Amino acid sequence: MRRFYFLAFCLLSFVGLSAQEKLSKEEKERREKNIQAGNPFKQFGYKGKVATLSKGKYLEVHDLDSIVTIGSVRFHVDRKEIVGSVEPDVLSDEYSRPIGDIASRWLSPDPKSEEFADWSPYNMCFDNPMKFVDPDGQAPVDWFKNQQGRVVWFDNTSKGFTDTNGGKWTNVGANLNQVKTSLNVPTGSQNTSWTTVSGTAFDGENGAGKAGFALAPVIFNNNAQVTYDFSLKNTDSGGGLISGKTEISGINVDARVSTSTFAPGTQIEGVSGFFGIKEWTPSGFNFTSKSSPFQDFKGQMLSNAPFHATSDATMNVSLSTYKNLTNTSSGVSTGLNLSFKTYANTVNQQTGDEEQFKTGN
Repeated sequence: MRRFYFLAFCLLSFVGLSAQEKLSKEEKERREKNIQAGNPFKQFGYKGKVATLSKGKYLEVHDLDSIVTIGSVRFHVDRKEIVGSVEPDVLSDEYSRPIGDIASRWLSPDPKSEEFADWSPYNMCFDNPMKFVDPDGQAPVDWFKNQQGRVVWFDNTSKGFTDTNGGKWTNVGANLNQVKTSLNVPTGSQNTSWTTVSGTAFDGENGAGKAGFALAPVIFNNNAQVTYDFSLKNTDSGGGLISGKTEISGINVDARVSTSTFAPGTQIEGVSGFFGIKEWTPSGFNFTSKSSPFQDFKGQMLSNAPFHATSDATMNVSLSTYKNLTNTSSGVSTGLNLSFKTYANTVNQQTGDEEQFKTGN
């Protein structure tokens, strides 16, 4: 049995030796070069054994390429010249491209560098992006207000300046939230609530012709969420700001009103009406500014009551009107004193009649 194993071993060894490749001198040198490419001590003259998967048949260390990527260009290290550029991935969405797909590069000196000699050209927004904005990469910019009350966006970050006509402009903020603070416009939403008790309803579309008829009193809980935003004029086609031209033309006041009730059988279908500003006029205390009509709001309701509805409307006022109608003596404004002339449009679940209740404040 031992003789059998010995003969089998000798036979396999003979077959293995005869199957080895017969390499030429040039091929052996090429393979040795490929192997030694992975020798980290080659620069010190030490030629050690390096294990490779292909035993030198293939180059397995690829730091000897003649063309390398530097930034966003292809550079030929032997010819010392640029031979191409990295092509951007234009087929994929910009948010799905790998970070660093193309390195940033400077195409020209900073055109504003002389204006900011005390700052490093590598800073952004004076190292304070919470205060300053830099929409086009040239310089931080601010909003300025003149003596006539105009608020215009300028490519300028000074505390103030005088224009060519002698008009004086004062810096009122680097972004619109800061401008709101300067002009005493609320930066967040303002909430107001009121309750109405009504025993009188008016017919809706499907009523029986009655008007102002007496009902059991119905309690309605009302809530208004009001936000203030600036309206802009003289922007570019994409809505971008233009230095010296883009101006705040007014204030958009958006009100979202929710009305709810726990009264059995009173299903609220919607909130109608409008809101606005009331002032004393020769004919009495009347609305001098009105919003658009309230429209049904399709989003999340502001009430969890079993019967409720939410609608919203918008009103635009000029900066001068806003200033005249708000009390800013304390330095903090809670916005305009708004009046709501609203109605709850309901359906009587017993009779099927559409009924309308006054729910204004």
